[in-house]
Amino acid sequence: MQNIFPKFDNHAAVDCFHCDASIGHEKPLFYGFPRGAYGMWCNTCKLRTYYDTADTSIKFDKKGDPLPATCDCGCTVPRDLWDTSDGWPRCPDCQYI
Repeated sequence: MQNIFPKFDNHAAVDCFHCDASIGHEKPLFYGFPRGAYGMWCNTCKLRTYYDTADTSIKFDKKGDPLPATCDCGCTVPRDLWDTSDGWPRCPDCQYI
């Protein structure tokens, strides 16, 4: 049983634990395990890499799938929660309409 999982600075830096292919462009999944909390699929060797990171730039839903971005800046705050005090919905992260 694998007890040691690789730790990466961010999700984009992930390399496959099995064949060393760069897989950071794949869709990460959040499993919430104490170790190996995240997982990415490798299309090269057809195995999943479980890993850890302190990167919180990607927000996940309750199923562990990444939330879709609601703004070009990558914000995932639902549009109905954006500030509309001036009559225009503004992204809470970048303040653009």
